[in-house]
Amino acid sequence: MSSLSPNLQLRQQQRLVMTPQLKQALKILQLNTGELGDLIENELAENPMLEEIGSEAEAAEAGPSSESESGSAGEADEASRAASPESEAAPEGPVEAPVEATRELELEGPGAELDDWAQYLDDDGTDYSLARSEREDGEEKPGFESFLSRAETLQEHLLRQLESEELPPEQRRLCEEIIGRVDERGYLDEGLEGIGRDCGAGAPELFHALRRVQSLDPPGVAARDLRECLLLQLEALGAKGGAAWDALESHYDDVVHRRWDRVAKALRLDPGEAARAEALVASLEPIPGRPYGGAPNAGVRVDAVVEKDPLTGSYRVVIADGGLPRLGFNAYYRRLIKSGGASLADPETRAWLKDRQQSALWLMRGIQQRHRTLRRVLEEIVQEQKGFLDSGPAAFRPLTLKDIAGRTGLHESTISRVCTGKYVQTPRGVFELKFFFASSLRTDDGETSSRAVKDRLRELIGEEDEGQAVRSDLELAGILSQEGVRIARRTVAKYREELRIPPAHLRRKS
Repeated sequence: MSSLSPNLQLRQQQRLVMTPQLKQALKILQLNTGELGDLIENELAENPMLEEIGSEAEAAEAGPSSESESGSAGEADEASRAASPESEAAPEGPVEAPVEATRELELEGPGAELDDWAQYLDDDGTDYSLARSEREDGEEKPGFESFLSRAETLQEHLLRQLESEELPPEQRRLCEEIIGRVDERGYLDEGLEGIGRDCGAGAPELFHALRRVQSLDPPGVAARDLRECLLLQLEALGAKGGAAWDALESHYDDVVHRRWDRVAKALRLDPGEAARAEALVASLEPIPGRPYGGAPNAGVRVDAVVEKDPLTGSYRVVIADGGLPRLGFNAYYRRLIKSGGASLADPETRAWLKDRQQSALWLMRGIQQRHRTLRRVLEEIVQEQKGFLDSGPAAFRPLTLKDIAGRTGLHESTISRVCTGKYVQTPRGVFELKFFFASSLRTDDGETSSRAVKDRLRELIGEEDEGQAVRSDLELAGILSQEGVRIARRTVAKYREELRIPPAHLRRKS
């Protein structure tokens, strides 16, 4: 039995330390252009050391960008030392208090490029976002997008109808509770029992309130399943008790799978009646809430633009940062720190300003690093998918995060942060960066991408509208195998579902 005694051991290990600078850099890296703009606006409001440079003249006064495309970590370190007050010489002459008068101060040395990082990116000056407008007094005005009309939501549409009806207060309260629980599709997913427990109401009262809500426009609203939704629409059309009603009520499974021959046989319908019933059911709306709600489709804000040179056929990546504020250091506070004036006699005030200056430097370096990394990753993606940009989906190459990580020397998680939630404008349209990644499938000639196979599947299924017979997943897999693509039936089914194409029995024409 060993005795317990204190001892001393030396162990050597490596571990990643998440410094505040690293955390901020990772946060900035995963932001899209809109989110980055919000972050910059917040920092401008909270950090007095940051200043927005609003014109080209002011940008020239703040100092030209001198950082090259291959800016190194050593240059960034020099920028840190240049921005550090201990390494700067005190300016000659008295310090001028007005901020307007301090704009003549320029950043000397390697730190100068931090004031104009948009110029570092060789931006062509194009503004890819909605420009902000200002009044003559300098106060910012809301952009025209603030005056766009908003679509009425489904709940607002239902409540407006309910206000015009004379109802007892308790029934109105229950109707409003039910309307509040209708989802954007127009369905009431929650059972009446749960609503009754929350509202303290009995089943008869709740059912009566539900029927009142279901009588509102659009027909089929507040249904608890698809069958009830379709029956409510038939009731609103005055078709209750007809062939379509009987088919949905008694043979719902056959109707969903379009087995109308079985329905006609069970209900003893002649071919004409069965065809009219099928046409009536097909005309119903399975999602009654579709026309309501939703923000106006204003498109996405792109983070980069890929341009093709018509002469050489090569592609160029431009970071779309035209709508972002141009950042610089506030010259007045920098003079105060360097001169150590009477207003900074308090050590805490001086330390606080130094901390704000360092925070501003980290922000601008983080933005530079984000732009540099985004450009680097995009250039590799464009190089890999040049065939797609030139010829279309058939030339889409297999590509993974690991492939880009190997080409750039970055970690896969960094590539994922760069590509998530960011969009690029290309000659073939606007795509999310993750669109360009696709798994590979074996072929007789080597391999192809899953996106190219999906595009071929869409073509094969599209041929059915031109008189071709409806093909099952197994038949589609056989056609692809004949074309040299080694693919299983279940993989075809998975790709078809990702394309939001129904199975063969739902595509079959009557």
